[in-house]
Amino acid sequence: MVIDDKPQILMDIKKIKGDTVTTLFVKQGKYADAGFSDGFVPDLTVEQIGDTRFITPEQFLHPQASAR
Repeated sequence: MVIDDKPQILMDIKKIKGDTVTTLFVKQGKYADAGFSDGFVPDLTVEQIGDTRFITPEQFLHPQASAR
């Protein structure tokens, strides 16, 4: 699990680790409106860091299944 508000960090880690890591983008701060390049989409996104308390363990472990 990688939680960050910087899109480039999440993209770089996902390129290296692939599906072995879950990426969570926190949409706050100066990077909130930064776009993702190369069609990258983080596994999970929250508006504020405090919103992570609403994410279930299942969503952390299997974000693709919880997105349905």
